[in-house]
Amino acid sequence: MDGFDIDWEDPISELKPTECPLWLNALRTAFGNNRYISISPATYVGLDANAVNSNCDVINLQNYSGFTFPEQFVQH
Repeated sequence: MDGFDIDWEDPISELKPTECPLWLNALRTAFGNNRYISISPATYVGLDANAVNSNCDVINLQNYSGFTFPEQFVQH
């Protein structure tokens, strides 16, 4: 896979959800459609669901963390 992976966990996940679209849109603009953007969140805190869905090609939950639950992401 040629692209960029975001490992979304503390302390970076403490960013405000209003900041999420700004940096994800900037990444998509910088990489264009020629590169994948993936995100591997341990938490949904600080994420904007619309920005993630619009800009990320792959979402890989950190299920191994012991505190990441898929149903929380679906609800979010």
